[in-house]
Amino acid sequence: LSAGLAHEIRNPLAAIKIFVQLLPRKISTPVFLDKFQVTVPRELNRINDLIESLLELARPPKLEFKMTSLPDCLTQVVDLYRDKLDAGNIILKIDADGRLPKLWADREHLLRAFSNLIINATEAMPTGGTLEVSARAEEDGVLIQFADTGVGIDEVTRENIFNPFFSTKDTGTGLGLAMTHKIVEEHNGDIDVVSTPGAGTTFSLRLPGIQE
Repeated sequence: LSAGLAHEIRNPLAAIKIFVQLLPRKISTPVFLDKFQVTVPRELNRINDLIESLLELARPPKLEFKMTSLPDCLTQVVDLYRDKLDAGNIILKIDADGRLPKLWADREHLLRAFSNLIINATEAMPTGGTLEVSARAEEDGVLIQFADTGVGIDEVTRENIFNPFFSTKDTGTGLGLAMTHKIVEEHNGDIDVVSTPGAGTTFSLRLPGIQE
């Protein structure tokens, strides 16, 4: 965790340091000042966002549990990313069982978890593919799956994918899936991932339901 945090902070700090060192010599150069006013605040915001995300991951949850419709949640999050999926040549398939039980859940946190999984799937299919979002009732709750036909992940990545700051991407902090894991646990559920390199990845969430 410490190594990941140091790595993520080092890059924006390096950019800020360079601009600050150049400032005394180039303070009268309009082009430099324009770049300074854009770059330094942007990098400071990156550091601040990183720290805020880490604090949110670490602090005790403040959840507002209510009776929640899972189909409504899935519809909302899918509609939010539909244009992005279309732009990435990603075919979206939805398969939701009409007999799904209600969930005792924090809707906004569930939406965040689902969003992170859709974003992860999109990034795994840079040249397009298929994302299938499915949900079905089980004896004690619901099974929700996000299955993509992307690049897949190897065993080492699979074992570490929910760890904070673990990422195989050139950009990003690796906190999205860690936050998703935390949200699922806060709902007394569990999340698992299976993948075949070159053939895609499936995230499976199991959440307790409330039978009506």
